[in-house]
Parts: sequence; C-alpha cells; structure tokens
Amino acid sequence: DVCSSDLRRCVMTATHTRRTAVLPGVPESVGEARALVREALGDCPATDAGTLCASELITNSVLYTRSGRPGGTVTVTVETGPGAATITVTDLGARGRPAIAARPVDSGEGGFGLRIVEQLADAWSTHQTDGGARIVTWCRFTWSQS
Repeated sequence: DVCSSDLRRCVMTATHTRRTAVLPGVPESVGEARALVREALGDCPATDAGTLCASELITNSVLYTRSGRPGGTVTVTVETGPGAATITVTDLGARGRPAIAARPVDSGEGGFGLRIVEQLADAWSTHQTDGGARIVTWCRFTWSQS
C-alpha cells in the first residue's frame, strides 16, 4: 500500500510503516513535522518523546543549516515496526555536524535540543551524506510489546 500527497508519502507493509515529508526550511514546518510524527506513531509509548525530539531536530535544521535559507528544505522520515520507531531528519548541511553544545546559550532559550534528544531517545546519531552536502540526524525509540 503506497499513498502520497504533495511532498508526503507513506509506505506501509504488514508490520512496518515508513512516512516521509519534504518540508520547506521555515519555522512553520516544525508543526507539520510534529503532526507527521504523531500520526505515524499513533498511541505507541514513544509518541510524546518522538514528537518532541522531531521538533528539536527540525528546529536545528531550520535555524542552523542551509535548509533554513530561501528555497531550502528539510526531510523528515518516520519508520515504525514492532516495538521500535526511528525518526530521521535530513537537511542541507552546514559547516560541520550537529553536536551537543558545550553549554547552552546564555539566554536560557537555546542549546538544549540535542541534549533533549540524547535524554529521551534510546539511541541517536548524525552523519554526513552526499559528500557532506547533507546532514542526517536520527533518533530511535524502543518499547516492549506486551
């Protein structure tokens, strides 16, 4: 079963689901990404944490990478399977890889994003792709199937 709508698409099999959206690199896309994650995760135990982490990753992409420039995009993918979900955010890259800041911004309003992801997700990582032209950051959540 494959469904699509504009820049969104989802692929579903009996036990795994993959949903992807290519979003404009603007702050308003954070809400659309959250909605995609909530829809994909439904009532699983990781829905709230996954939604928050996706919000943080998309925000970082929009604020700190070329995705936030005019015409930029950011791609969010949510893959679910029995007892697990992975959220992947791909942006247009910056001068380095995302990293946890040595200390949060003095205003108290920034610098916590990847710290939040590190605390909530069971695993997370980042890597460059396309010769460094894109940055992929992902986080994974697992839960018991009772």
